Amino acid sequence: MRPAPPDCFIDDQKASGGNPVSRSFKARFDFGKEQRQAFYREQAGEDKAKGLDFARSFEDIIDEAPERLPASISGKIAVFYADGNDFGKIRAKARTIDGVKDFSAKLRDHQ
Repeated sequence: MRPAPPDCFIDDQKASGGNPVSRSFKARFDFGKEQRQAFYREQAGEDKAKGLDFARSFEDIIDEAPERLPASISGKIAVFYADGNDFGKIRAKARTIDGVKDFSAKLRDHQ
């Protein structure tokens, strides 16, 4: 096992006191970040993703929250789930892989 060089960190971990990593780990980490961004752009469509950088973590999403938020909710994320039209029950009827594929195709047709 080779020790990590003292100048090799991922993202901004050096500034936050993180541990150095091996050059191999950093290369794989950076490659993964690039591939994830490319995947999201491809899935969203280049026209919709143009000029956007997708969040890498929840911290990226909440990092620039409005300053007027109370401290008790600063740095938190809420998840709101509503299924007023029983969409979940409709999707649950697709019980096989082919059924899910068919359901997904029908949704795409209606977008």
